[in-house]
Amino acid sequence: MNKFLGAELGNKILEEAKSLHDRQLMTDGRTVEVRAPDHGTRSTARFRSDIISWVGDSEPEYPGIGTMMRLIDGIMQRIQPKFMEYEIRDRTKAMVACYPGGGSQYVKHVDNPLKDGRLLTCIYYLNKDWDCEKHGGMLKIYPTNNKNVACIEPVMDRLIIFWSDRRNPHEVLPSHQPRYAVTTWYFDAAERKEAQRRKVEELTRSQQLSRNPASSQSVVADDSILTISQSEIDAVSGSSQSNAGSKLSNQSEVRSNAS
Repeated sequence: MNKFLGAELGNKILEEAKSLHDRQLMTDGRTVEVRAPDHGTRSTARFRSDIISWVGDSEPEYPGIGTMMRLIDGIMQRIQPKFMEYEIRDRTKAMVACYPGGGSQYVKHVDNPLKDGRLLTCIYYLNKDWDCEKHGGMLKIYPTNNKNVACIEPVMDRLIIFWSDRRNPHEVLPSHQPRYAVTTWYFDAAERKEAQRRKVEELTRSQQLSRNPASSQSVVADDSILTISQSEIDAVSGSSQSNAGSKLSNQSEVRSNAS
């Protein structure tokens, strides 16, 4: 969807994203830490080199990002009836990301390979006068039910939405100048509930095994959403567990009965 918000609001969101970067409020993006036989722990830096920050929809310093999130909520309300087998109930905070240039990239991966509940990935781009031939940074999506590869330029005021699970492996090609985007994920209620149940069981087991109650707190997930690379998916057995699960937004619930 091009020209999603218009120049005024788009520029405001870009300013907010740049302020996070300029004030050094962004940290390295994370991936699921996985151990595979004979491979050890994989380095995050091998898979992604973006920096990120998480923003809620009611933070006074970032009103533009909050407005964007609520407008996308409205889209989800309208399209919910088309998703008969899913119930879109919640979303994450906004992940503001910057690929700082210098060949920064994100190799082929799946956002939700381990059934953490994420159903739809929504990305809003903030890059003026972007030319992938000069600047790189192309998003490439590889739909599993289609041989065609979607090549998407991250141009200013463009919104894209795609499946978060294994149906849509994707990658960000090397970027040669700063590239900004804001991503939110929307959850399927049933899968999310099951993911939360598994997380409770995991925490309970950890607490039972720990002799020091304070140490059990270290396994609690923070506000980030963890992803795993496609090569990890291929290499690691299905028994590997993610500590994904982001903190849900309680401020802007998407209701399934919306028209």
